[in-house]
Amino acid sequence: MVHGDSLGSSDIANVMSYAVEKARSLAVSIKDARCMDEDIWYKNLLLGILNLALLHYRYVEIGAKQKSAYLTAWSCRNLLELKIITTSIVSG
Repeated sequence: MVHGDSLGSSDIANVMSYAVEKARSLAVSIKDARCMDEDIWYKNLLLGILNLALLHYRYVEIGAKQKSAYLTAWSCRNLLELKIITTSIVSG
């Protein structure tokens, strides 16, 4: 660690692993949740966004591990686009 209050790389990896596991758990909960027929589109939308975020985060990990700037950049761009779409859905 460079500074006393900043996270080290192993701390960041642990936090990210925890966040990914929570996201996977949330995806299972959403998939298994019951909802009214007229609200199924919203459930599917949430599940789709979450699954895509998990998929592209995994691509970022693969790209970084393989030292592929193209895969990493493409996946980061897709994650940013998902964030923008999600923000517009929530605030719209």
